[in-house]
Amino acid sequence: MACGDSAVSADNTFFCNYYGLPAISVPCGVDRNGLLLGLQFVGRQGGDGHVLSLAQAYQEATGWRYTPPQSLE
Repeated sequence: MACGDSAVSADNTFFCNYYGLPAISVPCGVDRNGLLLGLQFVGRQGGDGHVLSLAQAYQEATGWRYTPPQSLE
């Protein structure tokens, strides 16, 4: 999927959008080509605070932080 490819992105988020479920994506690593990998947490309707807390707990527990890759030039 290319950045900004909204058609593919919509396929990945349709379920949450359709049912009004809170969701958040957090960075969780990079692949062997240096592309950012993400992890998505989804909650039940009205569970926005729980989803945010879960994402924060994940980031604190793993210590993983995203550092932009060096220029490819």
